[in-house]
Amino acid sequence: MTGTPASGVRVGQLVYSTNASSTGFYYWNGSAWIALVPASGPDFTVGTILTVDAITNGDQSANTANNVFHVTNTGSGPGSQPMTLPTPSSNAGRIITIKNSGARGILFTNAHNSVIPLQGTAGGALICDVVTWINLFQ
Repeated sequence: MTGTPASGVRVGQLVYSTNASSTGFYYWNGSAWIALVPASGPDFTVGTILTVDAITNGDQSANTANNVFHVTNTGSGPGSQPMTLPTPSSNAGRIITIKNSGARGILFTNAHNSVIPLQGTAGGALICDVVTWINLFQ
């Protein structure tokens, strides 16, 4: 997308171009229209986790200090299958936080195949390590 913007365009203004050679979203930086997704494509691949230096992380673990993942409404209610959290065997120092907003407890099975029942409270949170699956305590 090229050209001078119409009168009244402000820095940061977002537009969608339907021009065949430049379809997509663009924003005005004060001197040029900049594509939100460059022609070379986005700098990520859906379903992968990258290390800080953009090398694919083979075990799909979050090995950078500030990665945050949030899952809501996972469907682990009564009658549902256990939810697996893919944690590698080298997960020392990793923390998983699970918030139980229901009135029931949660069962955890760790790498040593021991079951740990925990009684949850509405709005309570648990911080633990070496978790391999979760399900509602029935």
